[in-house]
Amino acid sequence: MIFTLEALRAQHGDSLLLHWGDPADPQFAIIDGGPPGTYRESLAPRIEKLRETAGVAEDVAIDAQLAMVSHIDADHIAGLIDLTKAMIRRNSDSKPAQLRIRKLWHNAFEDLVGAPPAVDAAALSKLADETDHPDVAAAALVAASVGQGATLRDNARTLGIPINSPIDGLIEASGPGQPARVVTFDGGLKLTIIAPDAQRVADLHDKWEAEREAGDFIPPLVAAAHDDTSVPNLSSIVVLAELGGHRILLTGDARGDLTLAGLEQAGLVEPDGIMELDVLKVQHHGSSHDVSAEDFRRLRAKHYVFSANGKFDNPDLPTLDAILEGRPDPDDNDFTVHFTYEAHVDHLRAAIAAADRHFRVEVAPEPPADKPWIAIDLLAPL
Repeated sequence: MIFTLEALRAQHGDSLLLHWGDPADPQFAIIDGGPPGTYRESLAPRIEKLRETAGVAEDVAIDAQLAMVSHIDADHIAGLIDLTKAMIRRNSDSKPAQLRIRKLWHNAFEDLVGAPPAVDAAALSKLADETDHPDVAAAALVAASVGQGATLRDNARTLGIPINSPIDGLIEASGPGQPARVVTFDGGLKLTIIAPDAQRVADLHDKWEAEREAGDFIPPLVAAAHDDTSVPNLSSIVVLAELGGHRILLTGDARGDLTLAGLEQAGLVEPDGIMELDVLKVQHHGSSHDVSAEDFRRLRAKHYVFSANGKFDNPDLPTLDAILEGRPDPDDNDFTVHFTYEAHVDHLRAAIAAADRHFRVEVAPEPPADKPWIAIDLLAPL
């Protein structure tokens, strides 16, 4: 069996591939697509390599069992929009499909909270490029990406891709006292939906409607985006992937406290308890707004993955320090911290040296390396 997580070089965003199943019949899912440019530079070449490995003919498609966008933010969704646009173009040009997506998990903005704001996406993108303030730039990009969720949903419908199957409605965790929401895929993969919480989504809907009716909802959307009280980040999909006794926690941009609350509600960890993981995809590119030493204390992983290139200062230096604070035992070094880019890696290496620690730090190879991505094999090598 294989169970492998890959983190592509996705600039300041996320683009992950999850592989599992029988090596003779491997399955895979695409988790987020990164910001503009990621599809062309990283995701499309990786899909082409998968086709080469499978040895399929030009007119034969390979199957992605799932494409999931954790939330509507350009640094997660843009690459999936570009991917589906490319698939539509091949159909329009009467070319054979090279990829089939069996289902899309995606909570569009209006499905979460109602009518989206009428924002000037071009103006907000321009603001993000020109401002000297990282918080303003990040918030503007979130606001500008609201309409992208509808675009991805429409592309999926054009391609006949079922949306949020087999869930009836939003991808969200079950409520208190209810069994955890679990979906099993061919090849034995089990995904447990940890977040967003159904009650939190309902509260977000009510809050948004009140702001929309008052006519003052655009400023809160922009102002709140970077401190993670925004609709996109509070509604980020979090899933626990399990196979063969191994666990990978995929967190999107969700806050650490909400992720832990979701795990507790699902009965996967006791209040104030510790959960052992094989892989933790560190939330929100290592932003200190979302992750703390308490997260690293309670979510103990053999592998931590940071997907960030230094834009908006991510991964934040306090987050890297929090790894040591959350695991203070000087003999607790049997884990690896992975980075998609070199940004701020020297800071962690210096902290390791100062503390006389000996855990491992690895960085994804740069192109033109044969495999310019992080690959974590938990079972047989892919």
